[in-house]
Amino acid sequence: MTQIATHFWPWLVQMFGSTGAILVLVVTMIPIVSTVLTLVYVWRLNDKVNRVAFSLTETNAMQSRQLQVERLQRDRDHRDRKKTRRRRKVS
Repeated sequence: MTQIATHFWPWLVQMFGSTGAILVLVVTMIPIVSTVLTLVYVWRLNDKVNRVAFSLTETNAMQSRQLQVERLQRDRDHRDRKKTRRRRKVS
C-alpha cells in the first residue's frame, strides 16, 4: 500500500494539485471505509442481538425451572392430601 502511495502520490499531485490529490485519495477510500464501517456496525448489531437472545433464553430457562418447581410442589401437596383423605376414610 505504501509503495503504491509513494509512486502514485507525485502523479496525483502533478495531475490535480495537492488539494485535488487529497480529494482523489479520499474519494477512493470512501468505498473501503464505508464497507469496513458497515461490517463493524453489523458485527456490533449481531453481538447485541446475540446478547439479547441469550438473555431471553436464560429468562425462559429460569421461568421454566420455577414453573417445574411449583408444579412438583403442587403435585406433592395434592398427593399428600389424597393420602390423608384415604387414611381418614379408613379410620
